[in-house]
Amino acid sequence: MKVRFSSCVLPAILLTTIPPASQAQWIQETTGLSDLWVHALAVNGMTVIAGTNSGAFLSSNNGLTWNHAASGLTNGLVQSFCTSGKTIFAGGGSGVFASTDGGWNWVQAGLSNAFVYTLALDSEYLVASAGSGVFRTTDDGDTWSPPISSFSTFTTFALGGSDLYAGTADGVYLSTDGGEDWAFVGPDSNHNYSAFAVLVTGENLFAGTMSSGQVDFPRIYRSTNTGKTWAVVNSGMPDFGCVDAFAVIGSDLVAGIGISAQSEFGPLSPDGGCVYLSSNDGGSWSEADSGMPPGTFVSSFATMGGTLFAGTNGKGVWTRPLSEMITSAGQNPGQLPGAFNLQQNYPNPFNPSTTIRYALPQRTHVALAVFNTLGQRVATLVDATEEPGEHSVKFDARGLASGVYLYRLQAGAYVKSLKMLSVK
Repeated sequence: MKVRFSSCVLPAILLTTIPPASQAQWIQETTGLSDLWVHALAVNGMTVIAGTNSGAFLSSNNGLTWNHAASGLTNGLVQSFCTSGKTIFAGGGSGVFASTDGGWNWVQAGLSNAFVYTLALDSEYLVASAGSGVFRTTDDGDTWSPPISSFSTFTTFALGGSDLYAGTADGVYLSTDGGEDWAFVGPDSNHNYSAFAVLVTGENLFAGTMSSGQVDFPRIYRSTNTGKTWAVVNSGMPDFGCVDAFAVIGSDLVAGIGISAQSEFGPLSPDGGCVYLSSNDGGSWSEADSGMPPGTFVSSFATMGGTLFAGTNGKGVWTRPLSEMITSAGQNPGQLPGAFNLQQNYPNPFNPSTTIRYALPQRTHVALAVFNTLGQRVATLVDATEEPGEHSVKFDARGLASGVYLYRLQAGAYVKSLKMLSVK
């Protein structure tokens, strides 16, 4: 049986005042964020949610201020998020919790005696890793299966069409049947590397690793054939730490470095970078962490509108415009788009989600919405001022009927609509 998964936010992607280009840097946004240990980030509509040791925090103003939202979260610690329509699932120190009011209030959704590290969701199953076991529910957490697999501790899930990848303490595993059966796919045949972050983008599968049992420089592996063979793509990365999070900005990749200079694994270089960016599928990496203190532990990323959010262990949430990230990687500002453009979504037809890309030649207010054939708005994807550059946003049609939908971009005086097809 093939299972198609939707995106989840895993430990492992709103605009603030933009400094001059010569001072482009990350900005710390912690007003109201009383717990600075951020393990996971999620986006729900126009709200960013941070998972911490003390529950969830919500920001509806681009991270400028945060509100504590831990009602119903026993134990408090939130390690991962997963969203399905209006329902947000959180995994953490006391199992799985669900919220149907945007993250303000939570109810137990099973596995109350387990530490849940990561979650994945498809149209039939919610899958959770707890300890060394994989659990699955078909009724939103009312009942859970006994462990359907049991091996090395999971650290993250990643989704690639109908395939589910798991990063574990001894490498990357692949399941093609919703987490019931797993096969080891690397990156090292001797299981010498722990995979803390896994990313699928296009034909590429990336694994951020660290050598098991010792401090080592962060290795990033790339596979173009679903894990059958791997290559190290590490040029420009620092000498210490591990890759703990990935994000995608258009065709560029962002990697967050985990394990700070004060790590329990031993003393690391105090000058080590925190965030790195690649514009050539990992072939080379450049430091893109101006403004962050050296040795910052970057645990998670999220993107919304034209901003990249970074969650850190002990230093809260940081933000930076996506256009600055591209420039920091060496792109000439003259190479920014010369005209507005809305691209055809991909994949199309799609089930359950698809990506819409568009280009902005200048800073402007962007409204991107989805309509049914009756002209009724069914989703607002973007309603914010964004920076010039290439942008992308994901549309999840779970909960909507199959059929033709139109998506409409209005950016300043530019207006364009295209059709897409959702199939179930």
